[in-house]
Amino acid sequence: MSLHNLYPGPNSASKASLHTSWFSPKFDMAEKSIEAWTNLATKTLDAAVKRNMSGFAGYGKIPLGSCRASDSGGDWCVTEKIHGANFSVHIERSGALHCAKRTAFLKEHEDFFGHYRMLSRYRAQFLGLARDVFENIETSSVALFGELCGGKYPHTGVPEEPHMRPVQTGVWYSPVVEFVLFDIRLSRVGGRCFMAFKTVAVLAEKHKLPSVPVLLVGPRGDCANFNPRFASQVFAAFGLPAIAGNFAEGIVAKPWDRETAGEDRPILKVKTQEFCEGEGCPPAAGDPAMRDYLLAQVNDNRLDSAASKVGSLELADNWEARRPHLVCASATAAL
Repeated sequence: MSLHNLYPGPNSASKASLHTSWFSPKFDMAEKSIEAWTNLATKTLDAAVKRNMSGFAGYGKIPLGSCRASDSGGDWCVTEKIHGANFSVHIERSGALHCAKRTAFLKEHEDFFGHYRMLSRYRAQFLGLARDVFENIETSSVALFGELCGGKYPHTGVPEEPHMRPVQTGVWYSPVVEFVLFDIRLSRVGGRCFMAFKTVAVLAEKHKLPSVPVLLVGPRGDCANFNPRFASQVFAAFGLPAIAGNFAEGIVAKPWDRETAGEDRPILKVKTQEFCEGEGCPPAAGDPAMRDYLLAQVNDNRLDSAASKVGSLELADNWEARRPHLVCASATAAL
């Protein structure tokens, strides 16, 4: 739709006169009128974009290995933690849809690991799920949080996709970049909250959106102690054959059948040793072990994680060549 359709401005008769009265006062007035309406439309649209961009609220960082937030009891669930890039789809009641990486909304025409191809496949499902939520729950917006993953699937029975680059390596999910849903956040008058994952799983299945596999439902203690080393189950959602030795990154444990607060929610993650980034409790200030601790925080997994938050094709093209220099520079800065 053109700006003239949104902001009609001069009537059709005035528009017709533009082609016949090039030097008449009528044309000058019509031209100024069009310019005024165009400026108004541009300012209005710019203001709307700025309001939207400034209202971004990301997913937050999941605590590693323990959960500080209080929990009211009830069943928890264990889901597979996916090795990819955090990605979210934010939908308003008006139907407006905005995509985001972990730190911000994506700018117009900004590419994030080739997400446009994924969006073209799932846009109808995203909107259908959000419409379902709006019809049954009082919320001003719906945020679908998931992981972009895949881009390579090294199996002899699966053809390689041309011009495709993996979001991450180390765990294989699909030959194309996929979106796998792991949470839905609602925005209410009293604040934000996360939907019960039991409901998320039902909605994902109903609207044919891939979601993280549920590995266990049970007491919090059993979920927190679930062995994080197991073969990834995500490939099954895409009808692919299994790859031997394709182990998952780890697990996420959270409440199963109840909503949780948007901030300080009860949730935790456990990664396998292969995907640890050197997290842990730092030594006391002045402890000689501090140097070794800081150096341990700069590693390949942490650099890969940083790259997944950027999503720049230019960065991805030069990442391997720049890796040794980035490690040295990061270690020096940490000290």
